[in-house]
Order: sequence, then structure tokens, then C-alpha cells
Amino acid sequence: MARDPDGIFQSGATWLRADFHLHTRADKEFRFTDNENEFTGRYVDALAKAGVGIGVITNHNKFEVDLGMN
Repeated sequence: MARDPDGIFQSGATWLRADFHLHTRADKEFRFTDNENEFTGRYVDALAKAGVGIGVITNHNKFEVDLGMN
């Protein structure tokens, strides 16, 4: 059985707030005009302040990928 060092699942389950629709700077419509070196830390801090324990990046339809299918 897996260990739970933080005790988050002491009762076998717990409620976590999650955001399954996050965008990053890779999304051309996303704007961050402050110091780029602070982006990640401020993003994570804002999620934590909002009580979000799980974040899922969904930069859907925003990537230009060459899949070699030409």
C-alpha cells in the first residue's frame, strides 16, 4: 500500500479544489506583463491563495506542432 506522508488521505479520501482549465504563456491569448522570472512563482501563489490544490494546464488549440504527417 502506498504511504501518505502528509496525512492528506487519513480518512481514505478528501475533497480538493481543482482547476482543470489553466493557461500559460504558451497560449498566445494569455498575457503576463510583469517580470518573466516571477511568472511561475506568482502563478502558483495565486492558485494556492485561491485554495486550488490541483491545477491542470489546458493550452488547447494553441500549439503549432509538426507531427510529420504531411
